[in-house]
Amino acid sequence: MRGTRRLVVAVLLTAACSHGAMAQDPGALAASAPGVITLGSGLTEVSLVGAPDSRGSRSVAARLKNVETGRQIYLTFTRAQASAAPGATYNVYLGLPANAVPRGTSDPHYVGTLNFYNATAGRPVDMSLNITPHVGRLLGTSEIGDDLRVTIVPAGEPAAAPQIEGIRMTAR
Repeated sequence: MRGTRRLVVAVLLTAACSHGAMAQDPGALAASAPGVITLGSGLTEVSLVGAPDSRGSRSVAARLKNVETGRQIYLTFTRAQASAAPGATYNVYLGLPANAVPRGTSDPHYVGTLNFYNATAGRPVDMSLNITPHVGRLLGTSEIGDDLRVTIVPAGEPAAAPQIEGIRMTAR
């Protein structure tokens, strides 16, 4: 019985340490607030808040400026899925000013497109966009501050409302 208890305690401690290590991911730069994000037929805005750095700063701009040379920056949409194929793609914009109307893929804030072709109900997927070149340009224009807005807009009229469990920005 004592051997079993020790094993259970060891397993629980290992799991707790592993979870803590993931929470302290050095590549984590920013993330959305917890909760499901539902994409509709209009514009969806999501704020990313910076992960605290070694000095406790949560500024997304400061975190991005301190990314090591050679690392790539990704915007990941976690557990994306739709109840049925939406029949539309979604354009993603980074740092789009409030009340601005995005101009499609020629907009300087455009960073990529999401599609839910393989992410139907019961088959959620993580989708990532490499945003490295866009971040450098936006930092140069001071369009990234303490937080960062991600704007998602359907390119067409979706037949279903896809969902995303969160958005995170990482350096790899």
